[in-house]
Amino acid sequence: MSPTGLPPDRFASLATLRDSGWRISTNDAHTALVAGIGNDVTSIVDRGIYLCVTGKIRCNEGDNYRELPLADLIQLYRTRGRDFLQRIGGAFAFVLIDSEAQACYAVTDKFATVPMYYTNAAGPSVVVANSLAAVGMLDANRLREPDPQAIYNYVYHQMIPSPQTIYRDIRKLGPAQVLIVKNGDRRVETYWEPKFGEKLQTSERELALRLQTLLQQTVVRASDTRPTACFLSGGIDSSTVCGMLARNRSAPVTAYSIGFSLPGYDEMEYARITARRFGLDHREYYLQSKELIELMPAMAAAYDEPFGNSSAVAVLALAQRAKEDGFDKLLAGDGGDELFGGNDRYAKQKIFEAYFALPPSVRNGVVEPLVLSRRWPTVPAPLRKLRSYVEQARIPMPARLETYNFLEMTAPTEVFEREFLESIDVEMPRHNIALRYGACLGTTLVNRMLYLDWKITLADNDLRKVTQMCERAKIDVAYPFLDDELLDFSLVLPGKLKVRGMRLRDFFKRAMKDFLAPETISKTKHGFTLPYGVWLSESGPLAELSFDSLASLKRRRIFRGEFVDKLVEQHRSGSASHYGKLIWLMVMLEQWLLAHAN
Repeated sequence: MSPTGLPPDRFASLATLRDSGWRISTNDAHTALVAGIGNDVTSIVDRGIYLCVTGKIRCNEGDNYRELPLADLIQLYRTRGRDFLQRIGGAFAFVLIDSEAQACYAVTDKFATVPMYYTNAAGPSVVVANSLAAVGMLDANRLREPDPQAIYNYVYHQMIPSPQTIYRDIRKLGPAQVLIVKNGDRRVETYWEPKFGEKLQTSERELALRLQTLLQQTVVRASDTRPTACFLSGGIDSSTVCGMLARNRSAPVTAYSIGFSLPGYDEMEYARITARRFGLDHREYYLQSKELIELMPAMAAAYDEPFGNSSAVAVLALAQRAKEDGFDKLLAGDGGDELFGGNDRYAKQKIFEAYFALPPSVRNGVVEPLVLSRRWPTVPAPLRKLRSYVEQARIPMPARLETYNFLEMTAPTEVFEREFLESIDVEMPRHNIALRYGACLGTTLVNRMLYLDWKITLADNDLRKVTQMCERAKIDVAYPFLDDELLDFSLVLPGKLKVRGMRLRDFFKRAMKDFLAPETISKTKHGFTLPYGVWLSESGPLAELSFDSLASLKRRRIFRGEFVDKLVEQHRSGSASHYGKLIWLMVMLEQWLLAHAN
């Protein structure tokens, strides 16, 4: 008998129930599993070991990775025991049950590309699943009441970072984590940590050639044999993916771009530059405000948890069109900035860190008494700027990264109802950020910020955004920049090459300057910024949906009614774009609650 109380041959029949979700439950042991939902889940039983996988697992053999069949993964586990996790890569989530050892392992990849949820409440069983809906199949009581702490974290981050979820008794694994359930005990461990190199081991020219080779290999591998197209924003990463795929295809590669007919929001011309350079079949789509009326509720229903990144609209719109055009897969450029140093904050924080190059005696004895003094009758403009600089520089990392966060600039007591605040810890988001940042020691400022972003920006935000919107459109997505070989390569690069002085992605841009168009290399980062705030001022139906949602949200006693009313008034009389971002966040929360909470 297996630890689940089921004979081994019972596993095979359970695995045939994929279309409606399938599960393994227990009566006599401490494990209950919902292994997954959807036809992308595969499973195998081999002499008392049960394995189910979503995604693809690869095995590290020296400097190379090969795709690992499920039977080989089981053999690797038998040979190496727990250490088998040190040898794997890929984009996956899997559950392995060892009947003899009476142990269960639930595992995510290095970027938590595929979600993995588990119940965290006290009791004799644990449920593991790749969606909250699957958890609900076995234990619907866990999905009844949203957690106030999670709602606060959502407003702080625009999403809910792991390990929290929207429900108090359910958690999710983060990047490279394993949930171990054995003999009634459960614990979560991180099985892989990056080792950043800070010394250049070879010439930049050799590294540049190696980068181009790896990019070509990873893009081709990600495209496999199915009809494949690409997202194209016109930035460095999406242009690189499109160009590398085009280099290896005889027919033109199809690329999808989105635009907005408003000044300051449309970047279609950069996408066109890339399309011309690589001879792409470029399919442009201009989103209209009226389409949000249907897209917003659909997006809220598609996400397992509240999700407030408005660029998800662009992803869903393009993914739907690619699916309608007959494509089975899309390639996305996510990850390049976080591997090679492309976000503005990487350079900005270097400016603040330069303050600590001054001797402590100068900082504490001269600069700070002078510029922070409140005795000045009038403060000259240069001194005001210096004061602002010193005040920010003195905030320790990583808290300094959040100085422009809405909930750092506004007292929570002005935003939330008193009863709501009494039920939460307002320090939790800061604590979680500091915990992640502090786990990466002994490396440069830039690499520590990259490490933080692998979780907060990629795993918790961007990958969740793109993956779940593509799932909604019923199309697969792959991320060539997150390929294991490319990740390993990025770790070899010293931080000073990734951000040289104030130049973002310096090494990458130098390496790709003859491949990408000059306009692409020099382009500043933008992204799919949605002009929701402006449209809200212009579109009656969109305003009706949004303000009705805010009125409904007020009745939940989460936000202070005065705050919601003031926010609406500020949007109408002030900066529509600025206040529109917060309104979007709150509207999407209410839309999610309407779709899920009951």
